Amino acid sequence: MPGTFRKLFLLLTVTSFVLCQVLYAGPSLSTDFTIGIFPLESTGIEANDFVLETGMTYCTTSAESTASYLFARSQAKTAKEIETAIHQAYAKENAAEVKDARKNLAVQDVEDPVGPSPIMYKLLESKDGLKDILDSSELGLQWYCHSNGLDALLFVSSRKVSDYSRVIVEYYSLDTKERHTIFDKLCLNQNLYPFQEDLAIALLQATGHSDVFAISFENPPVGMEVLANGKPLTIVASKAFVPSGEYELTISAFAHIGKTLVVDVGGSPLIQVDASLLADTYGNLALFSGSGNASWFVNGEPFGFSTGIVIQDYTLPLVVAVAKDGFALKAIQTRKVQNSIDFDLKPLWMDDTNLLGEAKKTFYGSLQSTIFLFGFYVACATLSDTTGLESQLWQPLLVATSGFALVSSVNLIKSLASYAFFARTSNR
Repeated sequence: MPGTFRKLFLLLTVTSFVLCQVLYAGPSLSTDFTIGIFPLESTGIEANDFVLETGMTYCTTSAESTASYLFARSQAKTAKEIETAIHQAYAKENAAEVKDARKNLAVQDVEDPVGPSPIMYKLLESKDGLKDILDSSELGLQWYCHSNGLDALLFVSSRKVSDYSRVIVEYYSLDTKERHTIFDKLCLNQNLYPFQEDLAIALLQATGHSDVFAISFENPPVGMEVLANGKPLTIVASKAFVPSGEYELTISAFAHIGKTLVVDVGGSPLIQVDASLLADTYGNLALFSGSGNASWFVNGEPFGFSTGIVIQDYTLPLVVAVAKDGFALKAIQTRKVQNSIDFDLKPLWMDDTNLLGEAKKTFYGSLQSTIFLFGFYVACATLSDTTGLESQLWQPLLVATSGFALVSSVNLIKSLASYAFFARTSNR
């Protein structure tokens, strides 16, 4: 009995809340069509992110069939705001404010908005008892949508079935007041992506795009961009989903000559479009080797052995490699239009770590010798002043140590220069 009273209390609460709402009014402050993704049971894979990614990729605008719903929602919201302003003006007992507030009743829009509205998605949390409310009645669904600023709900559940996961997606909309299954698939190894196009079509149809067709772009260039009737077209895996109709497709890509073609979508579920483009050419490009004759390779193909070459009517991007015995291979990729490129090849001995190690060893040896000789010279001078002995003993030592220290200093400078050179060239 306590459980029965609890359900009746929840149902009465939800019913009273919904009856206080205008039929289409939602707390959304924009013309966006907002869809919430609500997780149900999950004994298989987590599919919420997959549904979110698919929706944000393929289903981003509402259909024209939802325009009247969005218009009614906007009108109801506007009427509610005007009514609130009038009540506040009466409460202030200000006749001027009341008059201004009532003027707004006559200036509401009377025409339906034209064009599709953006679709926004929200990941929702499943709280205790909330699933029972949403399953209990259609009023519970209305209450939840109104209280969260939603226009529709996607219920996502996954169940473990042997080695498979069964993913079910249901759709409910305040526009149609219906909840039905739009996606039901078994996937192996927790991989849903082979069914992404199926879910995309289901989402498009559920959101009012009753006639959805696929355009497959064959032989697309790298970085292809497509405009459909002047608007960017979302393309995933060389496919796009669009309603039926005639489309002017403008296909373009970096360093390619674009083209425009007209296709009539609707006669077949899949329309194939040749998206291949001719590469644009940029005149002649001269390449020079600063190390004499060398072997040239352009886009992976041999291009002769000489001190320089000229590529006629080159295209971008361009990959050039230069090879020569005794020198390190040098390769570049350019996406910039230019007339000439100079190649400065690096001798292999510059990369010899043994030479660098030997130069380092020589430098530190010279440094130690110089420090020792200068120290010995200072010691001799100090002892000479301290002991006061005759100069016959200390004078030769002072002359000898100062001479050796000078020679060692010169050698230290030479070894330092050699060490710095090898260290710099090895880091190029």
